[in-house]
Amino acid sequence: MSDNAEFIFQSPVKLSNDIWKKYKAAVIANPQSVTLLETAFRAISYFSVGRMKDSRLLSELAYSTSNLLVLLNDHILRGTKALQAELTESCNEQRLRQWLAVLEYTEVILEMGFERLGGDTTKWLIVVLIQVTKAIIRLVLLIYFNSGIQQSPPIAPLNRQKLGEVSETVNKMSAQTVTLKRSGRLIRTLQSSPAIHAREWALPKSQHDGPGGPPGGALPQQILLGECLNIGRPLAYCIILYRHKLRRLT
Repeated sequence: MSDNAEFIFQSPVKLSNDIWKKYKAAVIANPQSVTLLETAFRAISYFSVGRMKDSRLLSELAYSTSNLLVLLNDHILRGTKALQAELTESCNEQRLRQWLAVLEYTEVILEMGFERLGGDTTKWLIVVLIQVTKAIIRLVLLIYFNSGIQQSPPIAPLNRQKLGEVSETVNKMSAQTVTLKRSGRLIRTLQSSPAIHAREWALPKSQHDGPGGPPGGALPQQILLGECLNIGRPLAYCIILYRHKLRRLT
């Protein structure tokens, strides 16, 4: 009884931190079970259409919740030691991609909600604000971080079935190489070196090294210009719709 009372009268910050730690531990321990929860929310979004008065709003809310859950749980799983070795982006770039993903997953439900609160004018104001914010984030990723051609969604969902394989690959990679403290150079350990006649004199390839190298990188000028035009396309669409609406009113 005393333990329950102590739990109830904890400060909200400490209580939320404890809940967050327990949730993270549950996600890391049971990634497949978390996938079922995400799928359940997505199923609600499909089966709720046309079954009640506000079915469209409820459907979009459930669909956005499902995508946000996937984003949150993938963020937790990417923070584990097995997947941290595969991250090639800086913390700031990851945060920008996360905010971009949140905007893309919630923009429809925000438009519908503000339309009900303030009418058509408020809805289009929110649409423009969201598109301007997304364009700014994409331009920063493209020009400042050299993130390459923008992908959709901004953060690709993890393949939960291959988490065990990635963990084994990272552990094997860690056992074969060592990073020097002063220079940060990666070298092969003596124990993992093959016989002299069979040596390739090259480091083992990591999980993200492919034929084209790591993703991202600086783009040629023509492709960079095309990507900038693609980023500005939703804003141009909003401007055209606004001018067309003014002509209809006049």
